[in-house]
Amino acid sequence: MPPIRNSCKAVIQRQDKILMIRCCDNDGAFYLLPGGGQETRELMHETLVRECIEEIGCPVEPGELLYVCEYVGERTHEWERATHQIEFMFRCTLPQGVEPPGPTAPDDVQEGIEWVPVAVLDSLRHYPCGLAQALKGPDDAPVYWGNVK
Repeated sequence: MPPIRNSCKAVIQRQDKILMIRCCDNDGAFYLLPGGGQETRELMHETLVRECIEEIGCPVEPGELLYVCEYVGERTHEWERATHQIEFMFRCTLPQGVEPPGPTAPDDVQEGIEWVPVAVLDSLRHYPCGLAQALKGPDDAPVYWGNVK
């Protein structure tokens, strides 16, 4: 049985847009929050900084924990079937006056980064599901989303 994997994600907003990682697979384009897997003995805020340098090209200033969701097996792609991942999504900011240049060590499926209007996020394939609703919802939206398919 594979271990449960922690993943730390950055929620970086500017006005009505959110910074997303643009990826592509056999089904076409999809979007993810910047961030990734926590390494042994690495604090979550350290994970956010390291992963954002790799995926958007600059460090972030981690803030409060906003949301938590899980992905639990039985997914459509073979690599997901044995997966149990917990995603911790933190509000993050960019350093003053910094525009992220793009990835320094992108994941295999990453094509770039994009400021996506929150209003159109639901019309795009994006993960985690429920992100657009949470960002548009009230400030007291649930923190724990459960198993997100």
